[in-house]
Amino acid sequence: MTGEFNWCNVYYANRPALVETDSFDFVISGVPSQHLEDNKPHPISFISTNVSPVQLNHIVFEKDMLAIIYQFNKRIIPYKELNIRQ
Repeated sequence: MTGEFNWCNVYYANRPALVETDSFDFVISGVPSQHLEDNKPHPISFISTNVSPVQLNHIVFEKDMLAIIYQFNKRIIPYKELNIRQ
């Protein structure tokens, strides 16, 4: 990615959040972001962590879910304030 990259740094409870994840063999990662006035996604933070030996056996979808749960546990995204749409 090239060009300017704007960080949001603050979670706004009144705006929808976007959570992007990626998982590899030994690492899970995620980037929560929000669309601001310019209608572009602005990252709030970046997280990554090693997976445990037990989690190495998980399929990729389960590892992506682990990355989402890890962000909630680290309070990157306050789960009590989420506005979940079905």
